[in-house]
Amino acid sequence: MKWKHMHLVFFLFILILQSGCWNRLELNELSVIIGTSIDWKDDRYHVSFQVINPSAISTQTGGGGGGDSPITVFSTTGTTILEAIQKINLESPRTPFFAHNRVLIISENLAKEKGISEVIDFFLRDGETRETMDIALSKGDPRDILEILLQQEKISAAGIDQMFRKTEDNLSAVRRIRLSEFAKSFVNSSANAIAPEIKIMGEGGEEQLSVDVLKKTTKTLILKIGDIGVFKKAKLAGWLGQSESTGINWLNNKIKNTVIPFSCSENAETTSTFQVERSKTKIKPSIKDDKITIQATIQPEGILNETGCNLDLTQPHNIKKLEKEIEKQIEQDIYKTWEAAKELQVDVFNFGGKIHAKYPDKWKTLKPEWDQKVTEIDLNLTINASVKRTGMINDPFGKIMEE
Repeated sequence: MKWKHMHLVFFLFILILQSGCWNRLELNELSVIIGTSIDWKDDRYHVSFQVINPSAISTQTGGGGGGDSPITVFSTTGTTILEAIQKINLESPRTPFFAHNRVLIISENLAKEKGISEVIDFFLRDGETRETMDIALSKGDPRDILEILLQQEKISAAGIDQMFRKTEDNLSAVRRIRLSEFAKSFVNSSANAIAPEIKIMGEGGEEQLSVDVLKKTTKTLILKIGDIGVFKKAKLAGWLGQSESTGINWLNNKIKNTVIPFSCSENAETTSTFQVERSKTKIKPSIKDDKITIQATIQPEGILNETGCNLDLTQPHNIKKLEKEIEKQIEQDIYKTWEAAKELQVDVFNFGGKIHAKYPDKWKTLKPEWDQKVTEIDLNLTINASVKRTGMINDPFGKIMEE
């Protein structure tokens, strides 16, 4: 009996020894990475990391103040991404920690020349990576973007993330593209992946990278969302303008909240603004005699937020006039996007997915030549705009002044 008790005590002792966190890392041993950029030069990956400076964050109460920068940027190189990341310890004594990475910025050179399949593979394979982190593109050196200090956000990578969120929610001009969605787009044979550009606007020297710039009311360098990069397979095929991105969102039923400037009539110089509160898009494909037709029906609803039109807005027929002008403007924006997409021979609208769902057998013959077939589609639009409210006043203020 005594021997059995000794075994039990020994077993409990072993459990106590094994209960600790054998691979724990203290916070002061970690480099918390909030933003990453990757470039391709001289047959090597150039990886930069935006790392949080905890001591500077804890001493600052606003966007500025304090003597230390809230971030530090490290750069390394390697023949593979992992090799470059491991070299961070040549510059920093702390272990890189990616669980809080908010944005990944990929250079145009890497996306065009090398392709990004290895980049996606690494970040999907890494257990620390957030699949919700933003994907962005840069036409220049992406490290420069990580070095810019923002006045309204202590951590600029977090500021970029907020820019994408607000632009998607309030304008629907540029969609926020997350790693998971980005990766899925490449394995979708019927659509092309897209990602927004982040760019530096303005002019400035080294002083714009100093923490002293946070004490100023204006900056000569700012970060701004730019064009939309479109991919074929794993490489960047070209760019679409920001206005063309709105056309993508109309046809993909991704309009949340946006504004439509439109003219009062065909030759009128005055303009008005229609704020879309909700919109619904239905896509109906059809194939007849090997001719593909896409019928898109769009129903935007919203508010007339401002107007210079000299119309009595209490009259329903005048509201109908404005709705027709709104429909013309939306149609013009969508067809502009459609023509730009055809030039690149890309399906950013996922028309192929709609055809695959309705005509699975036919899709097998269309799929191998889809880049060419997508340019031959007849796109028909039916837009039914609805002005639900005209704001707090009925007549335009210009008309009230004349009276």
